[in-house]
Order: sequence, then C-alpha cells, then structure tokens
Amino acid sequence: MFFKKRRVAKVRYEFEARNEYLDNNDFIYRFREELNKFGEITELTINTDINEKLNNSFIIPLNGKIPAEYSQLYNQFLCLDEKSIWKIILCDDTMQCLNDTLKNEEKKTNHLVLYLINDCTSFGIKEECFGIEVRY
Repeated sequence: MFFKKRRVAKVRYEFEARNEYLDNNDFIYRFREELNKFGEITELTINTDINEKLNNSFIIPLNGKIPAEYSQLYNQFLCLDEKSIWKIILCDDTMQCLNDTLKNEEKKTNHLVLYLINDCTSFGIKEECFGIEVRY
C-alpha cells in the first residue's frame, strides 16, 4: 500500500520584513533609564556599534501597522507617535522581562542594538506589526 506524503503548508506573510536602525538619541536615553529601573545593568551600551554581531533578540510589538506614508521612515513615525509608543511599552512587564533576560545572560558588559521593525512574527503576530527589536 502506498501512502501519499502530505505537504506542509508554508505560511506566507503578505509583507516584506524590514528593519531600521533606531537613531533617536532621546528615545535611546529613556529606554536605558526605563530598563535600569528594574536593576542596573553594568556597562550598558545601546546603539553604539551598528556592526556588532549579536546572536539574540527580544521583540517588543507596538501599535499595529505603520501608516503607508511612514513605511520607509520608521524613525520619523517613532518621533510622531512617541508618547503612545511609550504607553504601550510601559503598560506591562516588558522592560522588566528584558532586564531579567539580560541579567540571565551573565555577561560583564551588555551591548544592545535597537531596530524599528515591521515583523513581529516571532512574537506570534502573523501580520505586519510595528515593533522594536532589541538585539543583545
């Protein structure tokens, strides 16, 4: 008897995954302050070396799709909507979880690189979603 193998359907997302290096110094400064409220991380640097190879990432999903007029300018959208973005980031235990994750890495120095992204599929969101990827 012959059995046909079932094909595994690949999920295709109808958007092109993109990221943009976060270059807003005020946002980065506040991000560092909020992160350290849950316990200071020694020698923390954020977005100081874009070429650094970091193997892990932490996704922070934000508010849905990026409007079409900002689809190529994530940093500009961040500046326009920064107040509501901080509300989303601070409404739950996201920063505490990130702080705990970094402390569990047991490194003497902690280097982070922040990217603005439109792909939060690793967080379980199956459509285009604005977010921050924290690489560490």
